[in-house]
Amino acid sequence: MLTSNSRELFPLASSLTYLNHGGFGATPSTVLEEKKRILDEIEKNPSDFLTHRIKAAWHQVADKIAGRFKLEPGSLAIVDNATDGIEALLRAQCLKEGDEILTTSMTYGAVAMAAQHIAEKQGARTKVAELRFPDPDPQQCIEAVARAMTRRTKLAILDHITSATALLMPLKEMIAVCHNQGVPVVVDGAHAPGQLALDISDLKADW
Repeated sequence: MLTSNSRELFPLASSLTYLNHGGFGATPSTVLEEKKRILDEIEKNPSDFLTHRIKAAWHQVADKIAGRFKLEPGSLAIVDNATDGIEALLRAQCLKEGDEILTTSMTYGAVAMAAQHIAEKQGARTKVAELRFPDPDPQQCIEAVARAMTRRTKLAILDHITSATALLMPLKEMIAVCHNQGVPVVVDGAHAPGQLALDISDLKADW
């Protein structure tokens, strides 16, 4: 969680007020140091590490992250970023003509475009739940998602903390509304770790 000395954790220029952590970095200095240590270790014997040791190390890291967010071992996969993970999931969906993927007006741009592109290739479409901004209201978010669903909604994409506005969504309640209509939910939670005391299993999202 952020503290009064959080700026000291990052190698940012002292003259810079950095507001784009959600887009590009910044990576804490201790993480960069550990990354360099691992890369140096790999370079000592790349063939050995990449042939014999990487799989076990990969799963060990995934299970450690899973434990941090109260998930079962083996239930978490590491991806390059949240957008890539959601796109992979979208490509695995079997949509039919007329089916709908529900997004919101706060959905991250790259995710919204991926959903639209993948849906259209299968004759489906996206439908947008309009979330009020400025002057946001948690209940309005819940009701907007409920109104936007139809009998053709096959998947909902919801954010935990939105990228452009940094709003904390009433995510658990929004997921429950979708599940009440039999609609599975994928959460873009890229901004939640480190900002919230996070118990992913308690949210009961599908992904």
